[in-house]
This record gives sequence, C-alpha cells and structure tokens, in this order.
Amino acid sequence: LFEVTGTIPLEKDLRVSLLDYDLLPPDQEIGTTTIDLENRLLSRFRAHCGLPALYRTAGPGRWRDQLSPSRALEHFACSRGLPAPEFSAEGTAVTFGDQIFLLSHFESGPPAHRHPGAPRERLALHVLHACHLIPEHLETRTLYNSTQPGLEQGKVQMWVDIFPACLGPPGPAVDITPRKPQRYELRCVVWNTREVDLGDTNLVGQRMSDIYVTGWLDGLEEQRQRTDVHYRSLQGDRGFNWHFVFSFEYLAAEQLCVLPRKARGTPGWGLDETVLKVPPKLILQVWDNDKFSADEFLGVLELELTRLPRPAQHPRDCTPTLQETPKSPWPWRGTPVPSRLSLFRQRRARGWWPCTVQEGGKRRLSGKLELSLELLTAKEAEERPVGKGREDPNMYPTLPAPVRPEWSFLWLQAPLRGLRYSIWQQHRCRITLVLALLLLLALLLTFVYATPGYLAMRLVNPLHSFHLAGGEGPA
Repeated sequence: LFEVTGTIPLEKDLRVSLLDYDLLPPDQEIGTTTIDLENRLLSRFRAHCGLPALYRTAGPGRWRDQLSPSRALEHFACSRGLPAPEFSAEGTAVTFGDQIFLLSHFESGPPAHRHPGAPRERLALHVLHACHLIPEHLETRTLYNSTQPGLEQGKVQMWVDIFPACLGPPGPAVDITPRKPQRYELRCVVWNTREVDLGDTNLVGQRMSDIYVTGWLDGLEEQRQRTDVHYRSLQGDRGFNWHFVFSFEYLAAEQLCVLPRKARGTPGWGLDETVLKVPPKLILQVWDNDKFSADEFLGVLELELTRLPRPAQHPRDCTPTLQETPKSPWPWRGTPVPSRLSLFRQRRARGWWPCTVQEGGKRRLSGKLELSLELLTAKEAEERPVGKGREDPNMYPTLPAPVRPEWSFLWLQAPLRGLRYSIWQQHRCRITLVLALLLLLALLLTFVYATPGYLAMRLVNPLHSFHLAGGEGPA
C-alpha cells in the first residue's frame, strides 16, 4: 500500500512501474502504466473512490471514503444541480429528485452481514448505486516498456483512491497484510490393497508382485514416504498397516497450501524467498519392488482434500469413474449423497479408493487402496502425537504388524525356502508322483542289471550257487 500527496493538476499523472530486482544495481524496468488522476477526479461518475457493495462500519470491508453515504449523496446532488435528498426520521425512506426510494426495495430483510450500519446510510448507498456511479473494483492495467513501445509486458491488478484534502481526512486504509496460513497435519493410514496389477513372473510361471506404496503432498516432494515391501503378492491383495504423516500450511480463505520457495534465477544468486500456492492434494503411488532393475509403476491415486471423492465402503463398489450422484444408503429419505466432501470440514474419512494407470489415452483400474484420512490442526497434532509407519508412538490408531503368508519374504535371503514355496506348495503332488516313479525305475534298473550275472552263476556252478543261496553248514 502506497500513500502519496500531490497537487492536481500540477501533479496529475501517477506512474506505476514494475522492476526486476537484482542483487547488484541497477534494477531493470519491466513495464510501466500511467494513470490520469485529474481525469478521475473530475469525472461525473465519482471515479475518485469506488462505491462498495455493502455499507459496513467495522471489519476489513468497512467504509473508507471521506464522506458518509448520506453526505456523498448530498454532494452528488449538489454537483448535478438537484435538490438535496430528504430522509425520513427512521432513515428507511428518502426523496431524491422526483422519486421516493424505500429501504425495503433494496433489502428484503435484516442485513445478513456483520456491522451493517444505520438504515439511513445503507439506503443512501443503495441510491448511489442506482445512479450508476463507479463501484468498488480491481482494475487490470497493461504494462509497457519504453524500449519496446506497443509490446505488452504483462498486467498489474490494482486500485487507486483519491481523497481531496478539502473534504477532510480519509477513512482507515484497507488492511492488505497477507493472511497467515494455519498449520495442519494430515495422517494417512494405508490398510490394504486389492486387485493390484501383477508385474512379475516367478519360477513356475505365476504372476506376482513385490508391492509397496509411496505418498506425498503435491509440492512437498521432500516429505515423500513409503511403506514396507510386501513380497510375493500372488493376487494383489495384501495388508500394510502403515502410517503416513504430512505437515503443511493452509490458507482457508483461498483453499490453497502455502509453500515457501527460493526464487529460481541465476545459479548461486537465488536468494529471494517466494511463496507458491497449490491446492492441497495427496498423491499415492503403488510400485513393484525390483532388485536388479528400476521399480515398476503399478498405479496412482490423487486425492484433493477440498474435493475428496467419497470412498466406497466395500472393494467391489470401488470403480475408477466417480458417480456424480451416488446411491443413498437411505433412499426413502430422498436426499442424494454428495459425491465429494471436504476433509477440512469432515476431518475424517475411511474407505476404498481406486488406483489407475494411463494406457492408450485412457485411465484403467490397476488396483484399490483402503485408506484412513484424518486432518488435525497443529495443536491437536501436538496433543495426539503419532509416529510414522509403525514407529512409536504407535497410536490413533494402534497399528499391529500385518499377518502375511509364509511365502511373503525376499527370495534372495532364503533361496531354498523360496523354492519350497514357489515349487513345492504348487506342485507337491506331481513332485511326489515323479519321485515314486523314479524310485520304481531305479529298482527296475537294478533288477535288470543284476539278473544276468545271477543266472550265469547258477548255470556254471549250481552247487556253489546253492551254498551261496542256502548259506554254509555247521563245522
């Protein structure tokens, strides 16, 4: 906010310039716009200070003109050569020109906004608006540079108020101090997965995946977190019981997250801190863990916290396309269930959300995630601390280690055990039958191999063969 004094028409042009700040002077001019203050001051439409839509006596939108609405109406009538307006004793009616204006014509009931002010002033403001005077507004002006005349260099949004000194001091200035964001903590519990794509093949040709989930808030990639790996998932149905915890700053009025950033400029000179504002969005990705190659991407889920899709309560109801008007659990009430909700209002949500993957220009269902989402203020998060993953303090809720099958382990740590679960569990009947056949075949081969020698020995020396067969007699 800039406040300057001047003498019109001696100093009638207001120049507004935008400069490129450099660490070493001089700063370079980006563009300039020029405003003729005399033209606005002499305008017949009261352009020196726009009329607000409502009259307020306090708050951020309070009246800031030098003259109250009733006095401004009298001043306008005098400048147009009209008789002064005549108000009723209650201030709910006024005679202006040859017309009578009633407050009930403009307001059907008591004012809904705070600090409405007297009826006389509210009615005067309505009459001023009826005279088609310039309302309060932000003007968008084009910037030009003298080195490149006629070429637009950007735009600037601003407003200008002119207060003649002869009318007295102006009202309080508009407070344009940037809003302070509020700190929140998002807690996401990854419970289970269902029907996740299987990207690998084991030794016996079965489809499988070593599944894990990563998550972060959009713009806060440095807070990226991941679950442990569920090895050898044969159907894509596995449990994790894993806590994600994300802290962020949020502007409720703008529904945006505030992310401080260093200005990206010349390397080594980016010393200025800027602010990036993005919608609060949780991004979850499902990956297939690989040891000797890059991990394979299996699916993604993006949840905007202010427009959160309503989750399904059962995996079979979880589809990639959101229903605009989902079925109500109480159809006799006739009230449709909204398809989206705001986590900043509801604070908690649990259910199944779909993971999708892009294929051929279309989104395809690649899995389902069961999640719990909880949003807390900084004070609530301090009163109810929680650890990441399953670390202490493991509370709100307490997450036990998931019960996983015996074959869910890294095969490099126990290759023989891996062969047992990958081959023996699936083909033990066939393996037993093959071993039995091999044993019978070995016995048969042994019999065939020993039979010729035994027969030849019987033919050459039958008595010796008899003694060998019957054993030696007593001495």
